[in-house]
Amino acid sequence: MLNEQVDASWNWDHQVPETFAPRGEPNAEADLVDALVTNTHLQVEAENGLFDLGTPFSATEYTMDHLNLPANLRSNIHLQYYDAGHMMYLNEDALTKLKGNIAAFIANASKP
Repeated sequence: MLNEQVDASWNWDHQVPETFAPRGEPNAEADLVDALVTNTHLQVEAENGLFDLGTPFSATEYTMDHLNLPANLRSNIHLQYYDAGHMMYLNEDALTKLKGNIAAFIANASKP
């Protein structure tokens, strides 16, 4: 998906949280788990276009289902779906739903 010149010069080095074994591929799963475990109030929402071929919603579902989070933290992850592609905000109906979902997520996650 990246320009070949950009891809070839990209710095893939990443300091994985110390509680996790390093991985060979670029991946932020360990960072997400570390953030959720460190801050048990942290909420995460992923917006998914059903017709997204760049980052398919099924990959997001699989990733979130395989984070090995403690049971009490699994409810801190929220997935939303739109009848649109990768840039769901270009579809007016999806944009309206996206705006409502994000506003509700911020309002709910901001409650003490």
